[in-house]
Amino acid sequence: MSAALDTVWEVDTPEHLSFRTRVAVPGRRFFAYLIDRMVRGALFFGLTMVFMLISTSFGLPELGTGFMLLILFFLDWSYFVACEHFTGGRSPGKIAMKLRVV
Repeated sequence: MSAALDTVWEVDTPEHLSFRTRVAVPGRRFFAYLIDRMVRGALFFGLTMVFMLISTSFGLPELGTGFMLLILFFLDWSYFVACEHFTGGRSPGKIAMKLRVV
């Protein structure tokens, strides 16, 4: 018989305090990432549709493609930065899966 994997980790701090915390298993982390991907995808889809409709109404569909690429770049770089700033480092996926960065 093999022993069950222990997911409780004891941390000793420089102040000589110790505390125990549960380590997030890969499954919970994967689902948190999947939720974050879905939120970013929904934001990307919504913003892309708005900019594509605006650019095609002015007769410039190439401008909409350029905006789409800028939106993708902005979302990839700013999503987790905004989560760090506004929610204390917890993205919507981490909140939904009850994960915490220690």
